[in-house]
Amino acid sequence: MNQHTFRLIHALNNNNNSHLTENTKLLQTIYENALNCYELLDDPKKYLCLSEIKSISSSTSDKTSVMDIYMQSMRQYFIKNHVPIFNSISNVDSLVNTIQNICLIVQRYIQFFEMLENYLEIDDGRMREEFIVFVQSTLFYKLNIDQREYLIKKNISEVLVQYYRATFMAFASTIESEETTLEAESVIENFKLFSDQVRILRANFMNSIISNSWISFMFSAIKEKITEVATMDFEQEILSYIQQWKEQIIYPYMDMYFCNNASHELFNTLKSQVDYFVFENLAKIRIKQIFNMIIDFPTSQQAILDLKDCLNHCGMHQELVEELNKSVKNRLLIASVETKNIIMAFIRIIKSLLIIDPTGISLDSVSFHIKDYLREKRPDAVRCIVNEMIDEQNESALYHELLTSDPPQSSLDYDSDDAEGASENWNPKPIHPSSSKSKLEKPDIIKIFIDMFKGNREIFVNEYRTILAETLLKNEKYETNNEAKMVELLKIRFGEKNMQNCEIMLKDISDSKFLNSGIHARLSNRNDYIELSNENLAEITIQPDSQIPSVFMLSKNYWPQQLFNQHSSLQVRPSDENKTMIHLHPFVEQLMEEYAAQYNAIKAPRKLLWEKQLGSIDFDIEIGGEVVSFVQIHPISASILFHFSDRNEWSKREMCELMNVDEKQFQKRISTWTKRGIIIENGDDNLRLVDNLSASLNTQVEDDNMEESSAAQNPEEAMRIYQDLIIGMLNNFDSMPLSKIHNMLGMFPLDPLPPFDKSLTELGAFLGILVKEGVLECDSGEYRVKA
Repeated sequence: MNQHTFRLIHALNNNNNSHLTENTKLLQTIYENALNCYELLDDPKKYLCLSEIKSISSSTSDKTSVMDIYMQSMRQYFIKNHVPIFNSISNVDSLVNTIQNICLIVQRYIQFFEMLENYLEIDDGRMREEFIVFVQSTLFYKLNIDQREYLIKKNISEVLVQYYRATFMAFASTIESEETTLEAESVIENFKLFSDQVRILRANFMNSIISNSWISFMFSAIKEKITEVATMDFEQEILSYIQQWKEQIIYPYMDMYFCNNASHELFNTLKSQVDYFVFENLAKIRIKQIFNMIIDFPTSQQAILDLKDCLNHCGMHQELVEELNKSVKNRLLIASVETKNIIMAFIRIIKSLLIIDPTGISLDSVSFHIKDYLREKRPDAVRCIVNEMIDEQNESALYHELLTSDPPQSSLDYDSDDAEGASENWNPKPIHPSSSKSKLEKPDIIKIFIDMFKGNREIFVNEYRTILAETLLKNEKYETNNEAKMVELLKIRFGEKNMQNCEIMLKDISDSKFLNSGIHARLSNRNDYIELSNENLAEITIQPDSQIPSVFMLSKNYWPQQLFNQHSSLQVRPSDENKTMIHLHPFVEQLMEEYAAQYNAIKAPRKLLWEKQLGSIDFDIEIGGEVVSFVQIHPISASILFHFSDRNEWSKREMCELMNVDEKQFQKRISTWTKRGIIIENGDDNLRLVDNLSASLNTQVEDDNMEESSAAQNPEEAMRIYQDLIIGMLNNFDSMPLSKIHNMLGMFPLDPLPPFDKSLTELGAFLGILVKEGVLECDSGEYRVKA
């Protein structure tokens, strides 16, 4: 309002009619008439004082004065008669009715101002726009003094959201269900009418408020739907479901709001925003779940594919890498996770990230930390990798890679020096590549592990030689078919030259089988079988058909040297070769000498050099009428017990000197019998054979290196400590199959519980107990907590 108009109105209000000009008197008439706003709105032509308006000078200041007079009068009337009604809105019904009435009322105001502008020959629409701004600020906003800004009134925004939610739920129910209720139809029709009235009445003063509230609600509804369906069940195809739901419900609902005007500019813009919003929000949820998705791979492959599609539309590869690196650091690269489980998780990370980002850039940014940790902090990493690579029985991921993928030619001619330089100068690639960047060749998973150790294939070959040696020397039947197939596979990967020693080891076993068969034939007609006895104290028997040793004849230089050196501390006096030899019980030595004599007869002039610290002996022992069978007992442990057939008490010192072993190794080997209660230690140095076997001793005991525990004797009690953890896991995941429960228990640290090392069968048996107890229920192989 200009100063001239302000002074005029002030004078009119104070009835100070002196000094009024002719035009001013006309303005006074207009002012007095304008106070009767209701009549003006009801019949503008009758009460608009057209003659006075026409008589007024055409000066801009007078026209402005007329406009200001009516604007002030209309504002006062609106505030007094309509704002209180609008502020009383408290529910959806009152909101709709009030807005509809306000639309009609404001339309009358606008028509009045249009007529006034026409009479004043003003064509800029200033009065209409000024009044719309006034209505907006008066009805919908309030001044926040602290923040010095206008905020939408809380009651209006809350009721609008309630209204939109009710209409949306009613609309969605008509689409999703075959039957439509009368109540839903009524809500939808009311919404159509509401939207149509706002459009027809050109209620621009409400469009921004209503549209913003509606748009805000709609995006909130989409987010709620995505959050609802994007659960920890990674097997379902969520993205296509959301897209279908969007096409069937969101777009038609938008169309209804815009009164079936699909060409509306905001409609098309909003549609694009909805598309992006779906990809972005599903990506955010899946990124938060990425570590669990990877651990659950390949079951989670569909969720991985969904995430890939989302990232292709919204980016966020950097967010993915950051979240995964954080989870890897906190949940995987920690002391309580076994190395083999880290290896398995790393393989799944490789496969998953190559699906999400085939360029390999995301994988590079995550794998660097894992490689460094395995190389620097896990000395058993190479053995675990090799074990995974040759695990044919369980068809491990690395075995599958070894079996199905051909290595690139470059890996056969790998230069370890180049690899070392590449590793030292490594830098992560930028996230994310430009769309024009070509895809990198899919990395070879086995090569990734080789490169982790600077391309040094020799350490993997040597580790396999050690594993192969351990496997072959436990093979009593001299069967090497499986190992020979594996060596052929590894030759393709590591080269024939690197695998030559392994081929010689296999040949040694084949030759041993042939020679052993011939020697057994020569000795099979021998009748002087040996039985060791000590009156009624103990009787030790080796079955007649097994008193001929089965021997592996090894080309020592081609076998892993640590195999022969690992028991070097057994030798006590190196000054004389005969004195440094371990002395087994004479009965065992006699069997070995007889075997060696036959070997010399066949392979003269060659002779056998015995590795007495290797091998095992099977035998039965009877004490007090009880018989126990022992298998795979270490030769030194067996010899210690055999000596008790000569006398029932020994001192440790005497036994050590007799067998030529030091006390430390002797104590280790005699513990085979003391822990089973067969030999009793009397004091610090004396040993005595028991008169009767313990009632708790099993009738058959295997492998004297095996530790028995109370947990092993009571498998159910050993599993009980994990019961609460299993129940909590099922509460979080709703239901899970046996394999997934076993996988999750074995993958993560369970502090303060001991690491989970039970077999799938043991876990299944325990879950069966919980089902019988009514704690769990099982349906189609899926376990869940019973309601």
